[in-house]
Amino acid sequence: MYRQPKTTIDFGYRILDLKNLDLRDTLAWDSVRTADIRIRLAHTYESRLFLGGVQIQLRRGMTALGSEYDYLRAGLEQSCTWRGLRPVELSLRVFAGNVWGDDVPKQDEFYLSGGLTSNSSEPVSWAYEDWTSGQAHWHYDADVNCRGYARQYPFDSTGGYLHGRTAYGLNLEATLPKLGIFSLQPFFDLGNVGDPRSSGSFWQPRMDAGVRLKLGPLYADFPFWRYQIGTGQHEFAFRWMLGFKMGGILGGT
Repeated sequence: MYRQPKTTIDFGYRILDLKNLDLRDTLAWDSVRTADIRIRLAHTYESRLFLGGVQIQLRRGMTALGSEYDYLRAGLEQSCTWRGLRPVELSLRVFAGNVWGDDVPKQDEFYLSGGLTSNSSEPVSWAYEDWTSGQAHWHYDADVNCRGYARQYPFDSTGGYLHGRTAYGLNLEATLPKLGIFSLQPFFDLGNVGDPRSSGSFWQPRMDAGVRLKLGPLYADFPFWRYQIGTGQHEFAFRWMLGFKMGGILGGT
């Protein structure tokens, strides 16, 4: 029995007033007040061979709503899982996004490794430093999702929180037969963030590869390799991240 195609629309308003950054990383947060209207349009479908979905997210920050900035943030995500090699499943996620506005706070730009705030599919996250850093250790799929570039503790000079107004990403994942109660999912990520008008390296994507260990809704990501086209440098860059996935993003579910 397959699920029927389903389309949902979510609408909301959020205000976030950061009066200081005492417990937040200044590489990722600005001390500002943002207020925005949010719209999310999602469509999912399922057949014998495919499980997929597409979602569009719009975020409009407006001074009329109490924000210190006017901006428009738009993101498009397409996910598809192919079941034709059962028990092996292959998943593909493609993402693209852009932000328009004269000035945009850091927390509303796109991030190379995961988003900065929680999303509906993975509601638990933090954005503080060290062992409570959401992007470093409690990870969630969002934005470009190049997991090899997550901000890691202890922080290194090539650390994470890489962000920009424009982003693109591609995530590949394979679900292998279970090892006892665990699922093993090798992954490969590709993408970048930045400004394509001022940076030639924007179109030289960053890549990483690793393995996800999954137990029900709990998972641990272990990226171990990364590389940026044009640099000629392959890096061993071990990371570890934990997650609690409720659903939503189809790759690896």
